[in-house]
Amino acid sequence: MRVQPFDMQHLYRQLLTLYPSPFRQRFGDSMMQNFNDLCRERQAESFHKLYGYAIWLFVETMQSIIYEWLQLVKQPRRRTMEIKYMSILVNDQDKALKFYTEKLGFVKKSDGQDGDSPLRWLTVVSAKGDQSVELELQHTYFPSAEAWQKDQYEAGYAFAILQTQDIFGEYARLKQRGVVFRGEPEDTGPVFTVKFEDTCGNLINLIQPKV
Repeated sequence: MRVQPFDMQHLYRQLLTLYPSPFRQRFGDSMMQNFNDLCRERQAESFHKLYGYAIWLFVETMQSIIYEWLQLVKQPRRRTMEIKYMSILVNDQDKALKFYTEKLGFVKKSDGQDGDSPLRWLTVVSAKGDQSVELELQHTYFPSAEAWQKDQYEAGYAFAILQTQDIFGEYARLKQRGVVFRGEPEDTGPVFTVKFEDTCGNLINLIQPKV
């Protein structure tokens, strides 16, 4: 059974899908059009010559596909801006470290001098799951920072939000560990939420998304 020219066009169209997407979007249509034009021009030739030409073109195209993928792999990856560190003010770093690790279950990530400054660089991460974001326990070193933290606390504003998949279970577990809550978990629409004190001058909002 002979393969008709339109079968070659279908095969070539499928072959073009192997190119990297940026290359295919830019050149795919014009390459397909050139192939169709060449097929029409060579229809008068013998099938032997026509398919010999098609095989040569397919091999050339495969080599081009491999080349384009290699060029893409060699390109430096462009990274978008991402969130790496979040900070929370604490009035006692040792006390904060003990609370966030022993009570909440986080793990210490970094602990050392913050460059040439007198400040201590102290961070914790989740014990499980995504550990790419670090929470800095930043000391209220400046009077302005201490005053700002006090204003937020007295206003009942939660400085940070932590998420759980079982807020009622987490609520019971943390209460057993002595964590002081401002009420019980409430249904606020898209999430369940409850606030607790971190013993270091902050209120923390614990939430559980419904979806």
